[in-house]
Amino acid sequence: MRRVFAEKNAIVSLLALPKTASEALLLLLYGYQELKASEYPVTGVRLMQAAKQSGLHQLDRVDRAMTPNAAYVLTAGSHRGRRYQLNNQGIAKAQEIMNAIFK
Repeated sequence: MRRVFAEKNAIVSLLALPKTASEALLLLLYGYQELKASEYPVTGVRLMQAAKQSGLHQLDRVDRAMTPNAAYVLTAGSHRGRRYQLNNQGIAKAQEIMNAIFK
């Protein structure tokens, strides 16, 4: 876990980026689930901060970037109060992405 995730200023970030931004967001959600369970599900604002800290500066909105992998994510709330978490298939997909990074 520590080879993929770092925690700085209470924000989980990625040390290695996958191929796409949507995969990176899945990994960030997985990181919050495993490392910061008290802050899980993750707000869109916190997820955006984590993405920027990870080096994904091209993102303008989390929900748009998440679209290709939306089947793996559960959302609740609306507007700035929206929260994201992985479903069971999303957890498996995040683990698969993590394994692919270190092949």
